[in-house]
Amino acid sequence: MHKLKLQEIAARCGYTEIAKQRKLLDDLESNIMDNLILKYIEKSLLSHWKSAVENIVLQTRQYKFKNHCKEISYTNPKVIKIMNVALYKIFIKEKKLFEYGYTLKDKYNWVDVIVINEEMSIKEKRCVVAHELAHIIIDRILKENIDIIPNMDFDNLNEEELANILMCYILLDKSFFYKNAQFEDYVIIDVLDLKELRDSILKKYRK
Repeated sequence: MHKLKLQEIAARCGYTEIAKQRKLLDDLESNIMDNLILKYIEKSLLSHWKSAVENIVLQTRQYKFKNHCKEISYTNPKVIKIMNVALYKIFIKEKKLFEYGYTLKDKYNWVDVIVINEEMSIKEKRCVVAHELAHIIIDRILKENIDIIPNMDFDNLNEEELANILMCYILLDKSFFYKNAQFEDYVIIDVLDLKELRDSILKKYRK
């Protein structure tokens, strides 16, 4: 199935009022969807893996922070509220480099910045980002939570080889994300299926 334009979606779903506004839909598709959102998604590279790692690290740190506040009877609500949303973030930056890329860590370990060579191809950028995300998984998830895999021997661990293995897993996961049998319910054949799904949800849950 080819990529449907907004006008085609409106027509197929029978949204007659909005379907009449051809210029609105064309401008929205060109200026917002294609030139803004889709370009951002393309530059975001491995966005769902990045978000997953961020959320795991953030939630783990939030849990530890809340327990720490209880232990020391710390009750400043403003500070607690800020800390609960500001404990970790991953950024991906593209720059002119003489190498492929690396990860920068701030001294408080609240931010990791993956810096990649802007002149690489998308395929190369995805590979480098996956490798750096793998190192972040090792540093932020494994090392900060050593009870996840008990008795892990970090002193004798070849982290570069492990990162390369995780890199391959991440890239394969993205490649097979919607082809994998466990995600077959996510694959959409006809846009009308989405309209029917929306209608069924409204019928089921609208009070």
